[in-house]
Amino acid sequence: MDARLGTAVAETVVVDNASTDGSPERLAREFPHVPLLRQSANLGFAAGNNVALRWVAAEGIEPRFVLFLNPDTELLDGPWPEVLSELDRPSDVVAWTPALIAPDGGFDPGVGGRRPSLRSLAVHFLGLSHLPFCHDRGVFLNQAAPFRRQRRVALDWLSGTALLVRGEAIASVHGFPEDFFMYGEDMLLGERLRARGRLLYLPVLRVLHDREYSERGGERSYRSLFALLQRGGAGPRRLAWARRIAVLGLGARRWAYRLAAPLSPACRRREVIVATQLAALRRLSGPSDPA
Repeated sequence: MDARLGTAVAETVVVDNASTDGSPERLAREFPHVPLLRQSANLGFAAGNNVALRWVAAEGIEPRFVLFLNPDTELLDGPWPEVLSELDRPSDVVAWTPALIAPDGGFDPGVGGRRPSLRSLAVHFLGLSHLPFCHDRGVFLNQAAPFRRQRRVALDWLSGTALLVRGEAIASVHGFPEDFFMYGEDMLLGERLRARGRLLYLPVLRVLHDREYSERGGERSYRSLFALLQRGGAGPRRLAWARRIAVLGLGARRWAYRLAAPLSPACRRREVIVATQLAALRRLSGPSDPA
């Protein structure tokens, strides 16, 4: 987490959630000036970020901005100082997310979007977000059109992958909700932050997100998504329809990517990702399972 941002990063804080790959030792050796907050157990995404926020408060730092940044990301070249100078002016916007770029040059679908509902899920999974004027109607934003036009978009929630938020705003909501171990907490955070101002997708800034996809991670993601639907009042019938819509949409995408795979390495990669997501949906069981 970058605690203060101006023309340059003034403070960087790293929270290590009980890594066993030697990365905290390497960080301590190569960057001894960076505060490293090592945890004895994996606290999860939200709780880990909140550890850093508590450290910032204990140090007496009152940041104008806080940038939450995943370890699998890289800030790409862009007008960061100029944009931060602009954002530092008074406005009703409290949080921003940059464009999230995938390693194949495409877009990360999880950059932010609308609150989970049967309608927003249908727009995303059935590909309706590719229609004119519908790119920002899905539970996940279709970045293609606003990125091409460099147009800012107001959303209901922003991804915690690379989240820039006003310091006073994140302090006022006491950080990330810790209802979920991972996935869904940024959607809950969006609900709290919207009470204090607008949330914007900011495509002039770009971040590379080299995320890993696994059945276990996908299962956890869909469990959180369906749990949020339940919190919004969705009963068993709506949850069942939500799952059917997701399976139908992912299945259609998988076949489309499979047909295009011989012509495009990117499509081959995306076919594998979609297949992993489908497998994750089929693994769902328990009280959050809408089937």
